[in-house]
Amino acid sequence: MTAAARITLEATDTAQEISFLMRPKRHLWVSLFLCVWLAIASGAWLLALWEALSAPMPVVGFLGLWLAAWTAGCLGALTLLLWLNIGEERLIVTPETVTVTRSIPFWHRSTRCDGDAVTGLRAGPTESAWPQDAKRTPGIWAPRKAGTIKFDYGRYVIGFGLGLDTPEARKVVDHVLRHFPQYGPIERDRAAG
Repeated sequence: MTAAARITLEATDTAQEISFLMRPKRHLWVSLFLCVWLAIASGAWLLALWEALSAPMPVVGFLGLWLAAWTAGCLGALTLLLWLNIGEERLIVTPETVTVTRSIPFWHRSTRCDGDAVTGLRAGPTESAWPQDAKRTPGIWAPRKAGTIKFDYGRYVIGFGLGLDTPEARKVVDHVLRHFPQYGPIERDRAAG
């Protein structure tokens, strides 16, 4: 199953596991901008470090704070660059668990849910981290409920499929529910709507 080559149903060793891999939409111009910005920012960081090594103590304090803030900004930009180019989301469904993982090299965020507490697997409009643009991908920083595919896990809502369109998400949900109907809507949800 492929939806615009962004989401792939992966082959698994067992018929009791479904695994979907989704890569974020590539943004060439944003990636190019981030590469140039990171190169310039690295030069400015090195220059500030050089100055801090030979500056008087009050200047060292200021440059130390500046370097810390600049480092955090550069790490954020690098994380976004990695997400846009080699990041991935993975949804693994078995009879016992449902796992959602967002990852880039050297860092991943994973939510593993006990299958007995998972209900209401559904597809719907995404809740973006940037309300003004529901198509923008919030990346690895996305809240755990972000995504077009959602399910209830106790009192929490867990999401998957950042940037997927609703029809693409429905195909994934239909495929999962054909194999694991226990993750579908509970009876009161069906009666309500």
